[in-house]
Amino acid sequence: MRNVTETPKGDGRLHGRTARSTAKYGNARRHPEGVPVSMDQTVLAGKPAKKLLTVCRCQIIDMPKELRCKFFEIGRMVQEATNLFWMRWIADAMSRNKHTDLRIFLELYARWKTGCKQGDKPKLEFNAIDAEFVRNASQWCAEAYPYLHSRCRALLLNSAAKRLMQLPSHTRSSLKLWQAVLLGAERPCCSDESLPIPFDGQNGTLTGDESSITLTVRVDRFEVTGKINGASTPDSMRLELPCNDKFRRLLLEAVREQRKWAGSQIVYQTSRRRWYAMIAVELDANPALPTSPTKSAMLSAPKEKCCWRLRFNDGSTVEIGSGRRIEHLRRRLATEKAVRRADPFQAPSCCGHGRKRLLRGMRRLTGRWGRVTKTLNQQAVARIVKELVSHKCDALDYVLAGSDCLLNSVGKEFGPTWPLYQIRENLTRKCAEQGIVLRIFENESDVSVATDCSSDVCDVSIGEIAG
Repeated sequence: MRNVTETPKGDGRLHGRTARSTAKYGNARRHPEGVPVSMDQTVLAGKPAKKLLTVCRCQIIDMPKELRCKFFEIGRMVQEATNLFWMRWIADAMSRNKHTDLRIFLELYARWKTGCKQGDKPKLEFNAIDAEFVRNASQWCAEAYPYLHSRCRALLLNSAAKRLMQLPSHTRSSLKLWQAVLLGAERPCCSDESLPIPFDGQNGTLTGDESSITLTVRVDRFEVTGKINGASTPDSMRLELPCNDKFRRLLLEAVREQRKWAGSQIVYQTSRRRWYAMIAVELDANPALPTSPTKSAMLSAPKEKCCWRLRFNDGSTVEIGSGRRIEHLRRRLATEKAVRRADPFQAPSCCGHGRKRLLRGMRRLTGRWGRVTKTLNQQAVARIVKELVSHKCDALDYVLAGSDCLLNSVGKEFGPTWPLYQIRENLTRKCAEQGIVLRIFENESDVSVATDCSSDVCDVSIGEIAG
């Protein structure tokens, strides 16, 4: 391993505190591997293990210089291995003519859709990742990076494969990222900066008590005479406990082996010049349903007046969000796109001038819609859970929002649809953290919650924006 003494320019940037919020950090196209999720060998086979996680961020204190230099080098290896994965996958897909088959499939699907959907619906005859590519991935990664720990290689390959199969396209909302890359509509998720170092319970241990916690990881590998698999060096570091009481409790339960912890990461923040350990702790996915719930509520997405309506079984009602802000966002999105198509050099300063700035602006605008909707959904879920806790509710009945709800109907002629699936995912995680049972229904008539629609309404609109 090379002796690295200089400070790197790139780094893996810090994430939020939940596994969902850490899915994208910085520019997701340049940092594709910032996802501390539970990963195993089934991910490469297209069967990811679904586990409910939350991330506890702990600062690494009293870190020696030799260990910092070593982690900088390991981060560069993770970056190069991730980029190599994408290049190998593109070469394998091109050799199998997947780009040609994908274009033929899209043409057949367009004809079937314009022909009033008559006849059999076309089906895509191939997968994003083939079984042969899966078998060879670990082999060529071990040959290219023999000084990287085998568990780190497995985690980064599983994470790259999972994001390749599940990440949507930034330029074409109807396609996956890998489909857009094959069509040449988007570049692959290659990184030009060092990425976080992955680890889990197989190559890391947590020890300590309420006063201090020690993390020991094995991320390197070197040859030893008489050993086929080689050996690794255990690196111990002291962690500072989180200030938040909830994350402190979860982390201490993981240390005492009362709670499992899954795939985590070691990241470096350039602005603060500090190292952090992002420990992903598993949550209770299915909290026990109380025998006699004291209070329950029903959440629905109405067609008018508000974005979300929370009704409790005592008759009180809470309305969250309005459609005025959503209509404004969609209209602004459509206006900026129209200005770009009309005349790039007469565009306003917010869109950019010239060909290069124009292209960057279009990409930034596409990501802006996703970031805005994600933030508003997180705000709405946080407000909903806060109301449930304040009313001491034991259960929540969530009625799935339809295509005619206010979030999708208001200003729909100006922009794309609202990502309602994020509400369900965030509710599942937040309710599990608070011990609230979440029950999902297709229709409001199936919910057995006694509500009084004529009761007084408490308006808690989040700054005139939807959740």
